[in-house]
Amino acid sequence: QVYSNDNVALLPCPPTALCPMVSPSMRRPRRPRRAGGHAAVGAGGSAAAACMDLSRDASRGPRRNSPVAALAFVGALVLRLAGAGGAFAPITSAACPEGFYRNGTVIFNCGAQSGTAYFMLTKALATAVILPPGVQTLQLSLATPEEMQVGVFVSATGQAVLPDASADGHGATLQWQDLQITSKSKRAAGSIGVELQLLGSTPAAAEALEIRAALRVNASAERALANITFGYAGVSPCPLAPAGCADFQRYLARDLVFNWSEWAESRWMSADEAWAGLCESTMESVPELGNGSVPYYMWQAVWSQWVAGATAAPGWQAAFKFLDELNGSPPNGYVDPDEFHTAFGLGGVFLSMFTWCEDVRKNHADETSAWNAFVVTNTSVGLSEWQSRIWDQYQPADGFSKVSGDESFVYADANSDGVVSRSEFDSIFATCDASHTGGATSTASAAAAP
Repeated sequence: QVYSNDNVALLPCPPTALCPMVSPSMRRPRRPRRAGGHAAVGAGGSAAAACMDLSRDASRGPRRNSPVAALAFVGALVLRLAGAGGAFAPITSAACPEGFYRNGTVIFNCGAQSGTAYFMLTKALATAVILPPGVQTLQLSLATPEEMQVGVFVSATGQAVLPDASADGHGATLQWQDLQITSKSKRAAGSIGVELQLLGSTPAAAEALEIRAALRVNASAERALANITFGYAGVSPCPLAPAGCADFQRYLARDLVFNWSEWAESRWMSADEAWAGLCESTMESVPELGNGSVPYYMWQAVWSQWVAGATAAPGWQAAFKFLDELNGSPPNGYVDPDEFHTAFGLGGVFLSMFTWCEDVRKNHADETSAWNAFVVTNTSVGLSEWQSRIWDQYQPADGFSKVSGDESFVYADANSDGVVSRSEFDSIFATCDASHTGGATSTASAAAAP
């Protein structure tokens, strides 16, 4: 298995070996504009030399190059980094395949993998990592600069298998079905790290386990970033899609973000004020992060300030994916200010599109003549052509202002497939018809839905 994002690519390992963890860059990666590709970073040497053997009997204890020892080393390093603070937001070391979005803290692929993820702790016990069925020989470590509680629970019933792995620094070992679970906590420089080892295979979906974590009530902060380092030997049976990823239905995410935009515009006068009130305040509430673009693991805290968003489908994870792909650039794991500004304005785009529709109708007899005037040969229009041939040519009358080309394109591209089709264009053309009773958004979204 090889997976990558803008920061790291892991080398393939033999079936009985685990790739070494590669720490993500501690600086925010630069977003490539309208360009693809990843920066592959190898550990050096051959794939065999870069991997660690998992075949050794765990009862003999972790040796120097074992996954447990590697996790302990990285955990100690994280404890020092977490205590140091700094104005950066690190990024997780895995991404979902094309057409999927992340809905889990850790993404579990079929083969042996290792990596780093992050989770925002509060004083309410919450699910940090969901363990899918069939994960083999899992090693997982959490580290944070604050006192925390970490436990293992049955997802469906809430039964506590290991209520608090951080309570006893000497650790504990217990048997749960076919799993041997070992825990150990460490303290260094006022910080705490918890290591979990699950030998065997995680149970089926009906009795699936999850790791829950929270800050203790005596913690000095209300929020803190937990660094999660993990490694496992594989997942069997292999899922059709990596666990922690879900099918991304863009038109549903688009409608959700439109609704969020209407709420945001009712609260803040401008996108800059909304960014400060929602994103900057959330990022600055975690001392380890400081201000900057919002990574996946912080977006839930931003999104939850919209009360209706707690139950609105398809959820904050899909909304994050939608925003991360705005403005014609590939996703990089952050909601940037430019993307946020575009999303903020979507709720108010309708009026601007309505006046554009009236202008188009004034100059063209029907939708066919209008389409042919804008589009020479193509059956659809991408962002660049939309801006140059259509939106940049539109000058509103009577002193009206218009939204940006990005915002108008996102509005027109109802099914979010990256182009404006003839049917989507016709839907907007019908918006300002006196006999038309529906809006372009609802009409085009309904047509785009499967």
